[in-house]
Amino acid sequence: MLQFLKMGKNLVVIASYYLLDLEMNTIP
Repeated sequence: MLQFLKMGKNLVVIASYYLLDLEMNTIP
């Protein structure tokens, strides 16, 4: 159960970084 929560947390972090990167790229 703990490992699953850890994995979910990592996915959220990766997703947020990815979205942030997209925003940075779209804004000149």
